[in-house]
Amino acid sequence: MKGKYSKPVKTAVELIWSSFDRDEIRRGYAMLMQAAQQGDADALAFIARCFMGEEYVWPQAGFKVDDANASKLMQKSAMMGSATGVLCAARSSNLTPSVERHMPFASFKEAFEEILGQAERGDAFCCYMVGNVYYWGDYLRVEPDYAKQFKDENGYNAWAYPIAKEWYERSFDGGLCAGWGNYCDIRKS
Repeated sequence: MKGKYSKPVKTAVELIWSSFDRDEIRRGYAMLMQAAQQGDADALAFIARCFMGEEYVWPQAGFKVDDANASKLMQKSAMMGSATGVLCAARSSNLTPSVERHMPFASFKEAFEEILGQAERGDAFCCYMVGNVYYWGDYLRVEPDYAKQFKDENGYNAWAYPIAKEWYERSFDGGLCAGWGNYCDIRKS
């Protein structure tokens, strides 16, 4: 990623995750495949998401779940230097010790900071990923010492949910509807 997605990946992500038109989604997927063939590590991460089921892509998009392929692609993406791949690998239990040793990032925090920078510049998908890092508790991988200040999960959530809510809202403003379920959970809490 190196601070931003390539133009084909950015366009493909918009077509797949901001559209409900299967033809547009297929066009976006073809763009990801072409970018991946040219060595784009971010493209691999997004291709992997397509095979990870309805928690990762619109169920009616027509992608069949293929966990083994998704894991392989996500891990390869992280090891090739995709910050998106690192964050998604962590969220999907694919950030194994072996992957961490082989990724070019010094830490999960370094990959997160790259995504955060893109989110701060308005990338909707990165805003969504930052929201997820706070929502799911992955922020404790960014700042492990923060765990000491919370008595329990409720304490963490009281601190993190307002931050996650803001990032999800920024992703919605950017045209992305992913994260809506998490956002609703935050609102209910």
